[in-house]
Amino acid sequence: NSPFTKTGKTWTINKTTSENLTVDEEGVTVTAAKDVVYTGTITVKAKNVTVDGVHFLTDASNTAGGPHDNISVDGKTSGAKVMKCTFDISKDANVKKQHNGVRVNPGAKNITFDTNFFNIATHSNAKGASSDDKWSWCGINLVGGANAIDNVKVINNTLNAQPGNPVPEGGTASSTILLVGNGNVGTEGSYGIKNLAFEGNHVYDHSGLASDKSRINGALITNVDGAAITKNDFEGRTGISHSIWPGQGPSVNVTVEGNTFNTTVGISFGSYTDTKTHEVKNSIKDGVVTLGANNFGANTKPVSGIIKATTANGK
Repeated sequence: NSPFTKTGKTWTINKTTSENLTVDEEGVTVTAAKDVVYTGTITVKAKNVTVDGVHFLTDASNTAGGPHDNISVDGKTSGAKVMKCTFDISKDANVKKQHNGVRVNPGAKNITFDTNFFNIATHSNAKGASSDDKWSWCGINLVGGANAIDNVKVINNTLNAQPGNPVPEGGTASSTILLVGNGNVGTEGSYGIKNLAFEGNHVYDHSGLASDKSRINGALITNVDGAAITKNDFEGRTGISHSIWPGQGPSVNVTVEGNTFNTTVGISFGSYTDTKTHEVKNSIKDGVVTLGANNFGANTKPVSGIIKATTANGK
């Protein structure tokens, strides 16, 4: 029997299964029966699809062969919503691959993430371990491109960073991140992600590691045109920073306001070395970030790497 029941525009995952599901009909809502834990991948290929209240699990069973996405949003779609879902990435998932709760592909438009919970284990990195053991585990991964991802709202989501396997001697954890946004366009003045709102989200560090070792991050963004990062609260290593994925141009029109940082570093947009071209690049156009009033903990370095910060009124 199929694990999926399709009644009109409501598709239900009615039992625990690893069978993948492709949604190719416009306006469908995917949900799950009580106590179902879903280990497959939902691929969204139609407009105005909602995934509501599904409990996802990424673990050893579905990562042995490579990286795993719980949801993959096709670049030709618009209007996707992911709401009230739970995403667990357990400590026994394959540490040599990247895993995402949701991957959004180039060209997708008008995407909303609202009130989701990402429970992600920390995991070890290359120092003292395999050189392949360096991949981040992400709640939401925006994979931009020449056809830009446009108009993404990430609102009232929670990252609970969980204890993982022991970190090797002398090492740190690999990155555990609520949101990654790489535009993936290196051409000056072109951007692979546009109009990102990141508001009212929460990042909690339950890893048991020192914050400077945990590599727990709120949002890492590069090559984004228009990011409003407001009213979030962060624990871990860094609240808001650039990503160091190679081949990126800088971001522009970034505003950071009304956030609370109890992290090692609050806001970090500096220069970095592109690992592919070995160029030193600036993560923000002209080094300019607009800063409103933010709150920083006693042990938090508020700002790192910003050349020029303007206030919300332009000063």
